[in-house]
Amino acid sequence: ENYQIMEEIGRGAFGIVRLVQYTPTKELFAMKCLATNKMSKQQLQYINSEVTILTKLKHDNIITFHETFEENKIFYIVMEYADIGSLQDLIVKRQQANKPFWTGEINTIMSQIKSGLQYMHELKIIHRDLKPENIFICSQGNRFKIGDFGVSKILSTLSQAKTTVGTFAFSAPECFIEPNYSYKCDVWSLGVIYYYLVSGEYPFVGFDVMELLKSVINSNYKRLEQSSIQKLLDQVFVEQKRRINLSEFNIEGDCIEVDTTLKYC
Repeated sequence: ENYQIMEEIGRGAFGIVRLVQYTPTKELFAMKCLATNKMSKQQLQYINSEVTILTKLKHDNIITFHETFEENKIFYIVMEYADIGSLQDLIVKRQQANKPFWTGEINTIMSQIKSGLQYMHELKIIHRDLKPENIFICSQGNRFKIGDFGVSKILSTLSQAKTTVGTFAFSAPECFIEPNYSYKCDVWSLGVIYYYLVSGEYPFVGFDVMELLKSVINSNYKRLEQSSIQKLLDQVFVEQKRRINLSEFNIEGDCIEVDTTLKYC
């Protein structure tokens, strides 16, 4: 009763996301509405994991958690509303308008994603599904924010993740072929996003899932003309034991603050 439903703004793996207004303050939030009685045990674990992780994270480049509650077998997660949409939405708009990102914009976006990711890793949390659809943009403060922690995982100092999750085009090869993987899977995904912003194309492609996986596992992709960025990616798109750490992922002209000339359309 504290929330007024405005409109549906998305559908996730486990439910609907609605734009709502919090009646006491008139603030807008994004509300995930999840029918828990229709979920498998593993899906329920993902939801519990997402809530646990959201409550731990407080950073300018991560979607802010508001509250959770349950009514009539529907579980609700209330979070910060990203009014501009996702990074994927922005990329598509720019491609349709034939307006590629320029270097300053890319540096701004990448630096902010990296900042949020560094904070997560310091708390021993890996995202495991980092991609443009899970990077959100808030006009207030002009921030790019990591969200959607449904398959994220909290690691102990010595443990490694062991399940196959994430989106194939952005996931590191160890997520499919090795029994254990670590924080470096997020470094690979960050590299894919960097490549995508610079070139407008995915580095790893295939006519079907098996061909795509083969491309990822063999690190088979079209190299970039930009030598400095390609030199960085040469240290990212490799097996995890040879891959650089996030702290070594150096973005040209790191810039946490949003460039005021960045266009959202």
